[in-house]
Amino acid sequence: MARPSYTEAEVEAISARIRAAALRVFSRDGYAHFSLRAVARELGLSPPALYRYVESKDQLLFELRAEGFRRLADAFEQAVDPEAEAVSQARGLFHAYLGFASEQPDLYRLMYQLDQGATTTPQWVRSERQRAFDRAAEVARAFIAGGHADEDPLVLVHLWWTAIHGLAALDLAHQLDMGRSRDDLVAPLVALLTDADYLRAGAARAEASVSTLVPNPTEESEHDPT
Repeated sequence: MARPSYTEAEVEAISARIRAAALRVFSRDGYAHFSLRAVARELGLSPPALYRYVESKDQLLFELRAEGFRRLADAFEQAVDPEAEAVSQARGLFHAYLGFASEQPDLYRLMYQLDQGATTTPQWVRSERQRAFDRAAEVARAFIAGGHADEDPLVLVHLWWTAIHGLAALDLAHQLDMGRSRDDLVAPLVALLTDADYLRAGAARAEASVSTLVPNPTEESEHDPT
């Protein structure tokens, strides 16, 4: 019997069903026990039938990660008004990131799964992540141009990412149980990350720390016994 042909829209609809089932399996079984056989069972298919659409377990997980970063970039686009004042843009960015993590917890966990370093991330997945990162970097550049920080924009956006991701990850890991919840911490963290005086003081402290760690070539030559 000839294999039925599908339109592009039908193929995408099938792929979306497979990704949704794969995410449910990941949520239930975890990364270590994730398998295509389990995804096939979730869909009511035989493993050979699933292999008509999926090359491998890694390929399917990469597709989910790409979808996650694509959705995150879309959330940034919707939340950040490029015409708004820079601090408002930054706050919109932070709230979009935290909102995405809360609304898509399983996808978020998979995007940042610690075990994924065992395989090389394909360029098409990195491109989706880069799109999200580039949108955040645009906000960082606007923030600096507005006189709110003196950092290198790449340093600033990485600091923002580290801080906001930390709050999201602690919340998803149910570790915020020591007197303050995620909701208690969002506003003060956002205020801190958009405080120009705090950021400048932090940059000054970092520069001072580096200067004490890196030896002065002139001083070294003065004490060189040769």
